[in-house]
Amino acid sequence: MTLREIEDRLRGVSFDDAFVQGIYEDEGALSEVILLPSHWYFKFASSWVEFAAIDREVTMQVRLVDFIARRPGLDDEMIPVLVSMRDHVLAYPYGNRAVAAVRFWNYRDLDGVVGCDAARFDLVNGQKIFLDPTIIDGIRVGDESQEQRWQRDWPNAVGAPETVVSLLP
Repeated sequence: MTLREIEDRLRGVSFDDAFVQGIYEDEGALSEVILLPSHWYFKFASSWVEFAAIDREVTMQVRLVDFIARRPGLDDEMIPVLVSMRDHVLAYPYGNRAVAAVRFWNYRDLDGVVGCDAARFDLVNGQKIFLDPTIIDGIRVGDESQEQRWQRDWPNAVGAPETVVSLLP
């Protein structure tokens, strides 16, 4: 996948939802959903963008996918679930959620897949959705305050090269 493909698929579309896979555990009277935040899926009209943390590295792979597949590595007895995080990610769920730009820090090509150390969706309504991978906790998703924590806590963040894919005419 190239930056051009991202531009072609996301130009003129709005942010619809964000999803995280998890597993369902039946504990009797009260069941539990355990999130597996190493993969996040963002839906824009009919396009899906997958962000996957790379194990033991502080980097992500970004891919356009046609659907969300069952997460590899789950045991047969594990029941996979898909959890919408829309209400947790969107500060402004109404109004214009068109994507103005996608930003990648330390962008690189990983054998035909976009790689980066952090990413951000800038929406027309002013909201910013920031993603950064961690070694242990998967991908953290937040707003400007999450981006500020990333810049403060990760030594290579300050001054990291930024690649911007502008989606506005």
